[in-house]
Amino acid sequence: MARLPYASGNVQASVRPLEDELNETLKRLSDARRNIAGLVQMSDGLASRLAEALACLNVAQIEIGDLRERCSEPSILGIKLVTGQRDYLLRESQRLLTNLKKVTEPQP
Repeated sequence: MARLPYASGNVQASVRPLEDELNETLKRLSDARRNIAGLVQMSDGLASRLAEALACLNVAQIEIGDLRERCSEPSILGIKLVTGQRDYLLRESQRLLTNLKKVTEPQP
């Protein structure tokens, strides 16, 4: 059987760059795993904040609906009706007063 022409020093010299490359790859893999763990944690935080924001939005929409119902209740509509009638009567009174002054003023 023939011996390989490599001396043990040459094999170690050719293996060393491969070991360095493997160690660098393992370091990058470890860094990538840490980055992924951080991203997952950030995603969880954002998801919980989104859930809180949606809950607040839901509460606000319910409050807006309640306010709309209260603003369209008959008592509010009644106030608007009475206000309109008051304004009409005020204008009519002013018109009648103007006509009365024209009739009662002495003619030159």
